[in-house]
Amino acid sequence: ECVKAGRTFRFRVSFDNLSDVELGALLSALDLPRECAHKVGMGKPLGLGSVRITPVLYLIENERRYGGEDFADLGVRRAADAEVSAFKESFAAEILAHAHRTGEKITPGRSGLSAIDRLRLLFVLLDYDHRPDSALVAYLPVSGGGRNQPPVASYRDRRVLPLPDSLVKPEVP
Repeated sequence: ECVKAGRTFRFRVSFDNLSDVELGALLSALDLPRECAHKVGMGKPLGLGSVRITPVLYLIENERRYGGEDFADLGVRRAADAEVSAFKESFAAEILAHAHRTGEKITPGRSGLSAIDRLRLLFVLLDYDHRPDSALVAYLPVSGGGRNQPPVASYRDRRVLPLPDSLVKPEVP
């Protein structure tokens, strides 16, 4: 069943013993750029099933939790925005260094994860604010083939899919 637009859900992701880079990866996966949305469920090309996640990071300070006299103190604190940014930046730096080492295509003049060309294209696909006109988006029709036979003929002459950035309006960077 569809859920009405504007609904809010809450969920929790628990983790243990993550390095700064690993925590940055988790936060980067959850906290997409402002114009992007995660795609879940059916109708993804049409913008249906698009959700925005706003993570809030809570950290447990083990020394405070286990070393204090106050047994009610669980040692949990909300991470500051600067801490969250530092985790995400450590992940982005690691990924960019890997991209440079492996000769991955880098887009000049861009910073962060969107400097890596394939991630820039991923962000175009996830861009909810500038999604393409629904007339330009369609599912590949499935026809041909019989019972328990793949529809080979319908895929044989299919067009090569265009790059995602060719479908958005030209004014979108």
